[in-house]
Amino acid sequence: MLDLFITLSIPFLLYEITILFFTKRYQIYTNKLIDKVKTQGLSKEDRPFVFFNFSYMMWTIIGLFTTFWSIFLGLLTLSIISALIHKKLVDKEVKIKQRKADSLLTIILIIFLLIRYFGN
Repeated sequence: MLDLFITLSIPFLLYEITILFFTKRYQIYTNKLIDKVKTQGLSKEDRPFVFFNFSYMMWTIIGLFTTFWSIFLGLLTLSIISALIHKKLVDKEVKIKQRKADSLLTIILIIFLLIRYFGN
């Protein structure tokens, strides 16, 4: 069962790699999504994105109850700190750099998780 749970990290790893390479596009999309949700509510087209992100957060929280809790705690802490910093930033270029750094650190943590689990 833990095999399946850890294997679920692969789509999240690919997601983070996509964000790392297409940060500006990701930033534009999320800004538009936030504005659209505030004015019109969540559209049918945006539900898969929101569901995926919700699943990612739930996967991280559930991971706190595994033997790899320290890695998941790192992921959760990083996402919370990143969100708080991102909210305070005003400059768009600095926001993109911060998002890239967050994504890179997350990639490192997920790869470390995969190596620790499947490397044995």
